[in-house]
Amino acid sequence: MEYLQSLDYTVFSAINGWHAPYFDRLMWLLAEKWVWIPMVLMLLWLAGRRGWKATLLVVAAVALTILISDQVSSGLIKPLVERLRPSHDPTLTKTIHLINGYEGGLYGFVSSHAANSVACATLIMLLFRNRWVSGAMTLWAILVCYCRVYEGVHFPGDIIGGAIVGIVAAFIVYPIYRRLVFRYMRKKTLFDHFDAKFMSLTICANILIICLIAITPFF
Repeated sequence: MEYLQSLDYTVFSAINGWHAPYFDRLMWLLAEKWVWIPMVLMLLWLAGRRGWKATLLVVAAVALTILISDQVSSGLIKPLVERLRPSHDPTLTKTIHLINGYEGGLYGFVSSHAANSVACATLIMLLFRNRWVSGAMTLWAILVCYCRVYEGVHFPGDIIGGAIVGIVAAFIVYPIYRRLVFRYMRKKTLFDHFDAKFMSLTICANILIICLIAITPFF
């Protein structure tokens, strides 16, 4: 455990210690909740093309997945483990790099941000079962998780723990969703190759737009 904790601190210091004004802005944007809006809207539009039942099933699946991941990470594990965030760790106060003075809550293990982001990303991968969507969604999840370490509010171990919670939450909900889709829609899956193209393009476009928005304050 001492070795793992030491490794956690070392990796955190390497990531958090490498910073620049543009990346401060980019990482701050990636941590915002509104950046999910384009992908959520696209998911709802694609589901809506199949009717209200399909939309309801997708919304329920996403909501239940996030509910499980958030409650397990924030409501169960954090108060149980009580591991201080790097931003509240007295041994790091002189070396840590924070963005806009943001410190987050007192405890950081596991990261609920990582848990919810990875849960949503994993569920979307399972919904589409397409390599392009999976690749784009994996890149998105990595960026969102990385930004929390860069911001100084989570150790890498917090992120890994949160990611595991998120993956488990998605794999709990997906079989229920798939069974309901077959029962009420008489289909094995709601989304086809056409839908996957739109979804993967939306994810990539979303990443590109955020990168461009992060540049604007420097002009």
